[in-house]
Amino acid sequence: MLTSDQNRKINEIVEEFKEAADFYRMEYSEDLMGMFRDFGCMLLLKCKVDTEGKADLERLLEGRHKLKGTVKRQLMTVSEELAQLWEPGEQDGSGDTGEYEGSQNVWEMFQTALEEIFHFCLYSKGGKNRYLLPEETAKPLLRLLTFPEGMMAGNEGLVVLDTQCGAGSALMAASRYLKNLRLMGYEKDEEMWAAAVIMSQLSGLEMELHLEDGARADLYESCDLVISNPVYGTDTIKDEELIDQLPGELKTVRGRYHMELIRSMQALNFDGKAMLIVPNSFLFANRTESMKVRKWLLQSYSLEAIISLPEDTFMYSGVRSGVMVFSKPFMSGGWEGHTQRVLYYNLEKQEDKEKQQKEYERLEEVWSQRDSYYGKWERSRREKTVENRNGIKVPANWQYNSFWFADVDQIEAGKWNLLPENYRPEEQINLEIEDPALLLQEMLKEQEEITKELNELLKEVM
Repeated sequence: MLTSDQNRKINEIVEEFKEAADFYRMEYSEDLMGMFRDFGCMLLLKCKVDTEGKADLERLLEGRHKLKGTVKRQLMTVSEELAQLWEPGEQDGSGDTGEYEGSQNVWEMFQTALEEIFHFCLYSKGGKNRYLLPEETAKPLLRLLTFPEGMMAGNEGLVVLDTQCGAGSALMAASRYLKNLRLMGYEKDEEMWAAAVIMSQLSGLEMELHLEDGARADLYESCDLVISNPVYGTDTIKDEELIDQLPGELKTVRGRYHMELIRSMQALNFDGKAMLIVPNSFLFANRTESMKVRKWLLQSYSLEAIISLPEDTFMYSGVRSGVMVFSKPFMSGGWEGHTQRVLYYNLEKQEDKEKQQKEYERLEEVWSQRDSYYGKWERSRREKTVENRNGIKVPANWQYNSFWFADVDQIEAGKWNLLPENYRPEEQINLEIEDPALLLQEMLKEQEEITKELNELLKEVM
């Protein structure tokens, strides 16, 4: 926990950077991601990060601008102040940290200041079209796959792939729960790739970061955990080599977005897990190509859950999105009809960090007990079934409003529509009705008090 003085110091550093940004906008560009790259290069050198033999760092440094004047002086000052809080390999802050020497929080100070500077640059005027899953959201979602009761517990040396890694936040989150990982990220935006190199090096993490458009074909069935958040759009691909790599039933797919999802899942190894971040529009789109891809996903892998994200998850975007959680169990009997049922969970945004943490803990509890809850769902449905507003048969008295289930036969009958609301039971309103006798007793007591007050008032006027 940072102290008020430490938070004040962080704010001072960030404000100094913002002042430099005003001059950068006038002299160089409105898009501050280029500024973050230049600043990151300064910081790497100030922190004396070893660049020898590291191709990505050498490429990063070669591509920086030759800053001058006020911008250069201000950024040099900020980088010097931040460098005092950084010591390679000493994430407990026990290195040479100037006035904060000996503090256990200096590493957190460094990371907090750097992240605030990055997000300021990312969401500048020129960067509002970059919708990246925030690390504070990625952490609890990845924990579902990695915590002791999760699907990847106890494993080391796993290969983790992010097919559009942005600044590497999801890969960093994965490293918190799994050890001795091989972290691989692909990013086609050079400024975002540069940010990922900077953030990973200054976090002490080794990542293989590739400036390429999507994962390579040679990654087929080689990754234990796949994270994918491709840019949604209607662009098409005409590359025959990529088309040849598609499964037989998807040879007609030409959409770049669909292609990215398919290639991401093809990289998944047996017993692997995947987390796809998709807009709701993909979940229910009735285009033939979209329905084919959804059908292929459910019949080739096990779709464990779809977790609906709050509307404001992505800054400057109100697009509703969800996280599709997949597994790929090893089965010798084939894959046809692999998904049996899907857990839907509606993750809500809470007003403060403490309540938000409880919301994540509730999600974790439901996830770990999903088989038991599905048993309750089935028993409730056998007792009494009704049709929801979309004509889907659901339990009449399902008591949980934040999560529900859908069977694969219902999804198939609905043309592979995966939209959460399509299968949601009507919300149950729990009214707490007090005992009528207690209510009458309270009313009599209040009446007696009123009568007593009136008698006292009458005595005063007589």
